[in-house]
Amino acid sequence: MVDYLLRAGLGDSSGVRLLHSGYRNLLSDTKHARRAEMMALANAATRSPNPVDHWLLSWREDEKPTSKQVDETVEMFLGHLGLGGQPAIYALHGDTNNVHCHIAVNRFDMLTRRMIEINHGFNKEAAHQAVAKIVDHFGWQAEEKQRYTITNGEIILSKRAAKLKALGHKPICTGATAAEWRTGFKSVQRIAQEEAVPIILNARSWPELHERLAAKGMTYERVGTNGIKIGIGEEFVSASRVNSRITMIRRAKDLGDFVARDPSVKVHARSPEQDVLPHAKDAIEYRELCDEYRADRKRRKKLRELERLRKTRKQNAIEIARATLLQNSQAQPEPVIAKPPPNLESYHYWKNDGETAANWCRRRNLFPTLTGQQPADVEPRRIGEFVPFRSGNEVRYARHADAPTVFVDRGDRIDVILAKEDEAIVAALQLAAQKFRGRVSVTGSTEFRERAFVLAQLNGLGAFLIDRDFVDRRAAEDRERRLSDATSKANTSAMSGTVGQAGNPDIDIGTLTKLDSQPSKYVTGERLLSHPPQNAHSDAAGAAERNKQQKNYDRTDAESEAVRRDPAPAAAPAESPERVPSRGFSKETDLSLGSQTGRSR
Repeated sequence: MVDYLLRAGLGDSSGVRLLHSGYRNLLSDTKHARRAEMMALANAATRSPNPVDHWLLSWREDEKPTSKQVDETVEMFLGHLGLGGQPAIYALHGDTNNVHCHIAVNRFDMLTRRMIEINHGFNKEAAHQAVAKIVDHFGWQAEEKQRYTITNGEIILSKRAAKLKALGHKPICTGATAAEWRTGFKSVQRIAQEEAVPIILNARSWPELHERLAAKGMTYERVGTNGIKIGIGEEFVSASRVNSRITMIRRAKDLGDFVARDPSVKVHARSPEQDVLPHAKDAIEYRELCDEYRADRKRRKKLRELERLRKTRKQNAIEIARATLLQNSQAQPEPVIAKPPPNLESYHYWKNDGETAANWCRRRNLFPTLTGQQPADVEPRRIGEFVPFRSGNEVRYARHADAPTVFVDRGDRIDVILAKEDEAIVAALQLAAQKFRGRVSVTGSTEFRERAFVLAQLNGLGAFLIDRDFVDRRAAEDRERRLSDATSKANTSAMSGTVGQAGNPDIDIGTLTKLDSQPSKYVTGERLLSHPPQNAHSDAAGAAERNKQQKNYDRTDAESEAVRRDPAPAAAPAESPERVPSRGFSKETDLSLGSQTGRSR
């Protein structure tokens, strides 16, 4: 264990795996000497099979403790467990997304020659209390499902833990959680908590309880004198490990003496689809492959057992001849089914689907992410008020060294830790646009994706978002904006008295419809700098109108008075049955993006 703790490199993590190491209550000076001293102290506990405890303290992804903080954390943790004076070796590792500290501590007391018992056997409760003290001391962020909190300097149960305790709820055990990660299916304990507990607590009689459970593919069976096991398929779990209120003694107080399930009540088969965990792609296919392999092994084992019995029994000549003919008649041996990968993650890698495997590993990631196809090597630099700080292969961004992490550059993705701060989202989008060569994909909750889209549009980063829903939304909003601008400018021109002029390039409903159907150049990041092309007649008419107005500006007072006394006859308007002059505006109208006001002379 000590060799594992102090190993500097492991696989591809060389150089960043061992971030810090330390020891307590040991006399040796070198690593090998301390390892030998720990082994000698462990061997002194002749009556204990496992005198060394292995504890693991893990920080959140956005928290990067210093070496001094790690030393103080280990001291506080062991002190609360009552092991402050025991020999221990610890090491801080950074080879995963979460920085974590391994602690190997010897519980054998050399003075009393006895093993130290932690919290009268409730060592996990003591560990949760120690974690609450550490989080409160350093001001780190507590877990969402924390068991203890610090109030006025006292350790008390959190509101959530107190509520679950009152309801008799039991936490999912470690073995069940490991099985869920390995197979992609809900454990029996989780299924019983989600489906069996409400049925058992709401049943008004034992027959009703059995019938409703059988309809869900579950059973409630008695074991021994007072034990109860809940069966789901071929797997079982103790009722006391699911909820303390569904044991036989507790339910007998409401329903009377226990009555077993009637044989006429048939247990329905459960569909595999209803037990698949979220994001567990191909879990059913992987289970079928494992079941096929186990069935083949069982069949071959039975054949080997029959062959062994046949060889040990004395055979006559006829039986020997029959066995020889049977062996010769088999031209080819039966194909051997290959052993499947050990877990669902390995199965995805076995199918060359690394992206799905990575998503399955990060299914519990609470932080929204920004990703891209071809990440570039970007030198860490200050982005606004956020300063980069290297931590192994990652770069965290914060306002200063001791401030909370805002977002983390993990190489292939950017995790936004403080997803409720607009400044953090904008800065992360700026980094992602540069890192992923202007093609950014946003992953997270609906609220975060909506906020990221709005902020990207406001800060000129919308063109870098390549998610299909974002692209379609930008195109629709761009079309609506262009159509609205064209309509408002047409109305402005009509109100200014320019409607019906011969030289005015009118746009009818067909033109507006054509404008609405044109693809938006803003989606691809380009700017629309010019208005739609107009015909030569409109250009000539517009030039004549401008020359006429310019001549009016250059007239003297006498000339203007003469024009007012003897106005020139108005020219007859050109007939154009194909034009609708009520929806026109002047040639100076600009159709570029953005809110502008139409002008007319």
